[in-house]
Amino acid sequence: MEPQGQCGMNEFQAAKKLGISFHTLRMWRREGRGPAYAKIGSRCVYIEKDLDMYLESCRIKTNAEA
Repeated sequence: MEPQGQCGMNEFQAAKKLGISFHTLRMWRREGRGPAYAKIGSRCVYIEKDLDMYLESCRIKTNAEA
């Protein structure tokens, strides 16, 4: 079995990592928002690296960091 980050996470695992509900993640998918995902049959699979990149893209820098 491959490590979770390489074989992907289901929407429940991905939502937990992002700190949101899976309902929010589903809504984002329908709206074309949120992190990248892959469709495998009827399943949506999230790669940990993509979730990390999405979190980084949401980061807001403060004046102290600028």
